[in-house]
Amino acid sequence: MMQSLQRGFGVLELLVQHSDPITLGDLSRAAGLPAASTYRIVQSLIELGYAKKVAGGRYQHGSKVLELAGKVLTSMDYAVHSRPALLQLQAHTDETIHFGILAGDCAQYVDKLESRAAYRLASVVGMQVDLHCTATGKSILAFLPDGVRDRHIDATRLVAKTPKTITSTEGLLFELARIRANGYCLDDEEDREGIRCVGAPVFDHRGHAIGGISVSGPVFYFSLADATALAPQVIHAARDVSLSLGAPAASLPEALRA
Repeated sequence: MMQSLQRGFGVLELLVQHSDPITLGDLSRAAGLPAASTYRIVQSLIELGYAKKVAGGRYQHGSKVLELAGKVLTSMDYAVHSRPALLQLQAHTDETIHFGILAGDCAQYVDKLESRAAYRLASVVGMQVDLHCTATGKSILAFLPDGVRDRHIDATRLVAKTPKTITSTEGLLFELARIRANGYCLDDEEDREGIRCVGAPVFDHRGHAIGGISVSGPVFYFSLADATALAPQVIHAARDVSLSLGAPAASLPEALRA
């Protein structure tokens, strides 16, 4: 029974992974199964609505796959997927931890772990923050496709929040290139004076940047050296959340794969 389930799910995964319809022969070779066994599995999947036969004698995933995917995405509770990684990250810092996702032209916090120090940030789950000047927002911007990124930059108008906010497109693009190279970003009093943050991007099941994890604290005891030293742990947490959301490991930026 277990072997049959493994073979069935293996064939289904191959059908989902192939964006174009695939022949039975190619499917059989990819699955490492005899053609007859692959045919029986595919026929069962067709009967259940998880596969369908299309023109040219090829096969692709069926509507049932899309139906299930839609239900999962509609009921997605990001905090459920992020909380274990955020708790692990909290073992390395006393500062405030946020997880935010892209929401229109802003990032919206969907999970937060309070600082264990006396200082409390005035942020809540559901709060929206700018993309161009926050660690969460810049983490997302840096890994968006160029055209999408540019539209978001235009929409923000690069409003100055503090004297340190990057307000030129050229300057922001340079900063985003650095973030892509390093896998993490810093908000060094760019959104709020006196607050420093370090963040890293989160990716979804399509390999698209959809969010960011950040650690934030007051500059008088969260130094730039502290933030930079914490970056590997933030990257690790972002990777774990991405994998929990179904991001293919191979699609993650190199800095998040280690």
